[in-house]
Amino acid sequence: MSVSGVVVTPRSVEESLSRKSNDGETSDKENSSVESFRANADEKNWRVVEENDGLPPVSNLKPKREDATTITFEYEGKTYAVSEHLSPFKYSVLENKLAGTEISQTDNNIEVKVEDSEATDVMNAETTEDGKTVGELFNDTMKEEWGDLDLDDPRRQYYELLQAKSALVNGYGILPYQTQKDAFPWPGDTEPTLPNSVIMDQASTYGLLDEEEIASKLAEVSQNESVVSGVDDLMQGAVDKIKDKSGLTNRVHETMMSSEYLEMLEGMGDDAAKTRFANDIKTLDYLDSDKASEVRSQILDKGLIDEISGVIEEGSYSDEALETAVNDQVQMGLQGTFSSIFGITFSDRTVQNYLKNGEGDLPDDVKRGLDSYKAAVKIASNAVLGSFKENGKFDIKDVSSRISQVIGQNNADLPTGVRNGAAALLQASMKNGVLPGMGGILTATAAIYTLNKNMGETTEDRLAAARLLLITVATSPAMALAGAKTYELFQDTLNKPGMATRLGLENNDQIREAFVKHFPNSTESVSVPEADVVELESLESQRQAISATPPQLDTPDLAPGWADDVERFFDEIASGEGDGARFVPLPDDADVGLEEALNDPNERISSAGSNNGQSLADNLDDLDADSRASVMGMAGDRLSNMGLDPSEMDTPSKLRIVGSVMGTVGGIADGAGGILDIALGAMSIDRLRDNPDALPSEYAAASMQLLGGVGIAGMAGTQLASMIAGPATASALGVASGALGIAGVGFGAIAAIVTGVIAKQKQDQKKEEVRDDFRTWGGLGVTEDDWGDKLNYVLHARYEYNYYHGSSRYDDLYPEDKPMWEARPEQYEDFTEYVEEHGNISDDWFDDWDDDHDAGIGEGTPDPSGLPRFGDDGDPGTAGDFKTDVDRVDVGSIELADDGRVIFVKDGVKQVIDPLIGEKADESDRKEIIEYLTDLHEITHPDGKRDQKVIDRITRLHDESDRYNDIDDLKRALDDSQPFLLGKDGEHKAGTFEDFQEDIDRVEIDSIELDSTDSSKISFIKDGVRWQIDTENRGSLSKSDANDIFDYLKNLYTMVHPDGELDQELADEIDELVGGSDDYNDLDDLRDELDLGTDPSGLPVFGDGGIPGTYGDFKEDIDRVDIGSIELKDDGRVIFVKDGVKQIINTSEGDDSDRSTREKIIRYLTDLHDIASPDGELDQDRVDEMNDVFGKTDRYNDTDAIRQYLDADAPAAWDENPGTVKIFGDKGSPGHFSEFKKDIDTVDIASIRLRPDGEIYFKRSGEWYVLTPNANSKIEDEFDDFVDYLTELHDITHPDGVLDKRLAARIDELQGGSDDYNDLDDLKAFLNVD
Repeated sequence: MSVSGVVVTPRSVEESLSRKSNDGETSDKENSSVESFRANADEKNWRVVEENDGLPPVSNLKPKREDATTITFEYEGKTYAVSEHLSPFKYSVLENKLAGTEISQTDNNIEVKVEDSEATDVMNAETTEDGKTVGELFNDTMKEEWGDLDLDDPRRQYYELLQAKSALVNGYGILPYQTQKDAFPWPGDTEPTLPNSVIMDQASTYGLLDEEEIASKLAEVSQNESVVSGVDDLMQGAVDKIKDKSGLTNRVHETMMSSEYLEMLEGMGDDAAKTRFANDIKTLDYLDSDKASEVRSQILDKGLIDEISGVIEEGSYSDEALETAVNDQVQMGLQGTFSSIFGITFSDRTVQNYLKNGEGDLPDDVKRGLDSYKAAVKIASNAVLGSFKENGKFDIKDVSSRISQVIGQNNADLPTGVRNGAAALLQASMKNGVLPGMGGILTATAAIYTLNKNMGETTEDRLAAARLLLITVATSPAMALAGAKTYELFQDTLNKPGMATRLGLENNDQIREAFVKHFPNSTESVSVPEADVVELESLESQRQAISATPPQLDTPDLAPGWADDVERFFDEIASGEGDGARFVPLPDDADVGLEEALNDPNERISSAGSNNGQSLADNLDDLDADSRASVMGMAGDRLSNMGLDPSEMDTPSKLRIVGSVMGTVGGIADGAGGILDIALGAMSIDRLRDNPDALPSEYAAASMQLLGGVGIAGMAGTQLASMIAGPATASALGVASGALGIAGVGFGAIAAIVTGVIAKQKQDQKKEEVRDDFRTWGGLGVTEDDWGDKLNYVLHARYEYNYYHGSSRYDDLYPEDKPMWEARPEQYEDFTEYVEEHGNISDDWFDDWDDDHDAGIGEGTPDPSGLPRFGDDGDPGTAGDFKTDVDRVDVGSIELADDGRVIFVKDGVKQVIDPLIGEKADESDRKEIIEYLTDLHEITHPDGKRDQKVIDRITRLHDESDRYNDIDDLKRALDDSQPFLLGKDGEHKAGTFEDFQEDIDRVEIDSIELDSTDSSKISFIKDGVRWQIDTENRGSLSKSDANDIFDYLKNLYTMVHPDGELDQELADEIDELVGGSDDYNDLDDLRDELDLGTDPSGLPVFGDGGIPGTYGDFKEDIDRVDIGSIELKDDGRVIFVKDGVKQIINTSEGDDSDRSTREKIIRYLTDLHDIASPDGELDQDRVDEMNDVFGKTDRYNDTDAIRQYLDADAPAAWDENPGTVKIFGDKGSPGHFSEFKKDIDTVDIASIRLRPDGEIYFKRSGEWYVLTPNANSKIEDEFDDFVDYLTELHDITHPDGVLDKRLAARIDELQGGSDDYNDLDDLKAFLNVD
C-alpha cells in the first residue's frame, strides 16, 4: 500500500537549516545536543551518520526511533545512528519512513474500520483534466506557468528547487550514454544511449547535490509572497477540478468526525498519527474550510478535554503551574473579600503602589488592612499549596489546620496586629464562601496552567484565559465523545455550588445559560461553616479587626479575645468537631455572599478578557476579507456549538472566547512543541515534553520506494497550532503560523506530488535535459563541487555496465551506499583526465581499463540468507504474472527481512527477493512484487501479530478465484462490514443490465442507498444480501452495463425519495408491482402505471426530448442560464432556469443526451454555483455580475476564467511610487496615439497618476513615464488625445476618487487579452460604468 499525501511538519529540515544558515553557526544548545548524541552513540556502539555521509536506499531500511531526536537503522550487520541536530535532512527522511510504514500497516489492518489514507488524500483525487490526479495537475500547471520564468524569479527558483529536492528524496531519472570517438567506420564522435531512462543510484545523487543548500534555499524562497500566493492559487485551481469534489469532501469529513478515526489515531504511533491527521485536515481545508473548522473544533476540544482530565486524574500538575494557580485563586479571592469590606478596588493605582512599595495616599486603616491582606495571601497560599501537594487535592479541613497553626503562634516576622488582621480576613473569606468552595476552580486552573506554558503576564490575564477555556471546552459537543470517566471527572470538578460565580458568569446570560445546562449545580449556594463566632459578623467589625484599628469614640469595640475565637474557628473546621465544623448553604440574606465577594475580581478579570478581545478585533482589521471571514466563521461555529447565539455578541466578545482556546493552544505548542498531541489526546504531558518535534519533518517516499509519499512543508513551534486553528484564525489570535503556515498555503500539499509526478517525468527526459537541470541547479548554488566530471562519469559508467545492473556482480562493483566515483576512484580519475584531454573516449576504453587493472565485473555473491534469489536465473516474469499466480505462494510464509528483502515460499520453494539484485527480473517488477508481498504480510499481521485465521481466509480466496489477487479487492473481501461488489463478488456472474432489470423483483426498493462520499457508488439489498455497484470498479461488468444498472437504481431511488425523504408507501407499491409482473420493469412503464413524471420534482428533464446539444453548446449558451437559479440536490441532480424555463438535469436520466454530456454539464453548473456562493451562501451581487459578463461575451464562460475575473488580484503597480521617470513624447519614437491605444495592454492601469500641475504619470512596459505639457515635441499634435485617454481611464478606475483595485485589475485583464476594449466607450459598456 503506497502512502502519499498532504504532509505538514512542526519544524522541518528546511526551517532548521535556514536558521543555521542565518545564524552562521550552531547555537551552544545545539552543540550540547550533538555532543550528548555522540556520547550516547559511543556508549551504545552506534556508527554515527555524519552530515556528509550518504544513506543506503531508505526503502531497504527499518528505522527505529531511539529518542525525540535520534533514529537508528541496521545495515550490513551494523547499527547506524542519525541525529536531527547533526544530519537534519537524513533524519527527516528516516523519520518519514517510520510514519509511512505504520500508516501502511494501519491501512492494511482489516480490523480498522476507517478509510485508507489514500482515499482521504486530495492529491490522489481524479480531476476532469484528462483523468489527472490533483497532484499531477498541480505539477503540470506549475511547470507550465513557472518552469520558463527567469531564474531570478522566486517562483522559478522554487520550481527548480523542488526538482532538486525530488531528485534527492526519490532518485533522479537519467539517460546514460557514451561520447565515443570513431565508434563506427566513418570518422567523428557518436553518442549511443540506453533505450530507456534509468534512476541514478541514490548515493551518487546525494554526492552531486548539496542537500543542506537545497533545504535552506527552499525554506527561504518559500517565504516569498509571490510563491506563497502562487502555490495556493495553483493548488486551489487543481482542487476545483476534482471530478467528485462533493463526494471526497463528505468522505474526508465523515471519516474524521467518526469515533473510529480518533480510536485509529490513538492506536497509532505518534509520528504516524500526526502525519495521517495532518494529511486529512489539509485535504479538508482545500475542499471545505467550514467542515475543516468543524473537525478542528471537535478534535481539538476532545484533545483538550482528555488532557485536562488526564492531568487532574493523574495529579500531574507542574510545580510552577500549581503554585501559580494557588496564588492566583487565593489572591483573587482575598482581594474580593477585602474589597467587599473596605469598599475599594485593587485596580486602583494607589492600592497597587502600596502593595508594591509601601507607598500611597491611603487612609491609615486601609494601609494596615493591606498589610494584613498581604500576610493573609501568604498564609493561605502556603496552606493551600502544601495541603494540595500532600493530599493531591484541595482539602478544606487540612487547609484550615495549616492556617490555624500559623495564626496561633508568635512569629517575629509577623507582628501580632498584622497576624490577627490576616486571621480576620481569612475567616471572612471562609464565611462568604471564597475559601471553602475553591477546590473545583483551583483544580481546573492548575491543570490548564500545566498545559499552557504561556500563562499570561498578570493574574487577571491568566484567569480570564483559563476561565473561558474551561467554559468553551466544557460546553463543547466534543464532551459527548468523552468517556464516562472523563465526563464524571468534569462533573466532579465544575458542577460545584458557586462555580458559575467563580467563572464570572453572573453578568453574561448567554454563556451562563449554556454552562448551567451542562452543570446545573453551579448556580447553587456555596456551603460555609455554620456561624458560632458572632463578634466579627458585621462589616465594620471585620474592617476593624483586619486593619487592627484602635477603639474609636461612638464605635463599638471588638470583643476581647476575638482573635482566639478566630483561631478556634479554624481549629473546629480542621478537627471536624464543634459548631464551626458544620457546613451549611450560605443564606441569601448574608451581608456578603460569594457573588458580592467576587464582584471586584470578576470585573477586573472580565475587563482583561475584554481588552484581549478588543486586541484580537484590532488584529482582525489587518487581515484580508477572506481571512476575516474565516476567523469570524470559526468564531460563529464555536459559539453555536456552545449553544450561544453569535448574532447577539459583538466581534471582540466572539474573539475573546475563540482566542482563549487558540491562545492556550499556541501556548501549549510554544512551550511543549506538540499541540497535535493535545488535539489527538495521543500523549501524556510528560511524553509531550520529551518529544517536542512530533510530526515528521518531511514525507520522503521515493527514497523509500515502497511507501511513495513526500512532504516539503516547513513550520516551527507554535505553527502547529495554526494547523488546528486554520491560518487566518491563527494569525488573528496571535498564534504563529508564519509564511509556511499549514492550512491554506499549500506547501504541505505540493510535497505529496514531488515523488509521484516529478520523478516520473524525469525518467523520460533526454540526456541534454539532464545537463540543463544540473546547470540550472549549479546556477542556484545547490550542487557539489566538480559535479560535471562526476555526472559525466556516472552517465558513461552506467551505460558501460548497464547489462549487469541488478546483479550481485554489479552491486559488488558499485555498492549501493557509495557514489559511483567513490566506489572506483582510480577509474574515475583516469576517466576524467582522459576526457579532459580528448573530449571523448574510445568504445573499448572501460574494457581496456578493466584489463589493465585486473578489475571489472566479478562473479557476484549469493544472498546472505543462503536462499535462492528471485530473478537471479530462469524466467521470473513480471509483477503482473506474480500476482496472477499468487495462489502458488504460501501467504503465511512471508517474512520481511533486512535491507528491504522479503522471504517467501512459492511452489514449495523458500526463496528471497531483493529490491536491488535479481537481474532476470526488471527492477520495477521486483519492487512492485516486494510492495505486494509486504501488503500481504501487513494484512496477515494486524497490530504486528500473525493471524492464522486471516491467512487461512486469504488462502481460500486465492485458491477459489483470481478476483481477489488485487490488494484492495482482497481487503474488501476480508472486511465483513463491506457489501458485496457487483461484478466482482458472489458465486455467479453479474450478467447484463437486461438480466438485472429482469430480476428487479429480487431487489428491495427501499434499500437502495446513494453513497454521499462517492458519486460512482450505489448500494441495495438483493435476495437479502447487501450489494454495491461501483462504476469505477465494475469487475466483469461492461462499462455500459455498469452505468445502465447504476442509472436504473438511482432513478428508482429518486422516484421513492421525491422530497429527499423515503416515501415508504410508494416503495412498497413498486415492490408489489415489479414482484407481480415484469411489465413494470421498464421505468417509463412503471411511471405511467403510478402516474408519475420523469422526475419527482415535476420539472422537465434536460435531455428528455428535444435537441439538447453538446456540452460545448451548453457552455457557449451559458448566458441563457440564470446563475442565481442553480440549485444543487443532495442526490447530484441540479435545477436551473434556462430561457426562462425551470428544469432539472440528472446524470441518470435524459436519453436524448449522452451520459457524459450530462455529467459535464452538472459539473459545470455545480462549479458556477460554488463560484456564486464563495462562503456557502449565494452572493446576489456576484450572481448579477456573472449573468452580466456571460451576457456580453463568451470569453469568460470557462469556470477558471470567470473565477479569475471575479477574484482578480490587486493590480500591477497600484502601490508603487514613481522614482526616476522618463518624459513621454519628447524624444525617440513614441508613435502615434492610435498605436499607443492599440498597445494599451502594456500600461498598468492602476499606475496612472493625475497631478495638479497637469502632468500624468504612468507605467508602461516596466518603465515609469510622465506626460507633461512642458515637453511633448514628438506628440504635440496628438498630445490632448493622450491626455484625454489616460485621464478617462484614471476616472473609470477611481469612481469615488479612490482607486478601485479590483476594477483596475479587470481592465488590465480585459485589455491584455483582447483589443476589443481599447476603445473606452466599449470598455465602459462592458463594465457597466458611466
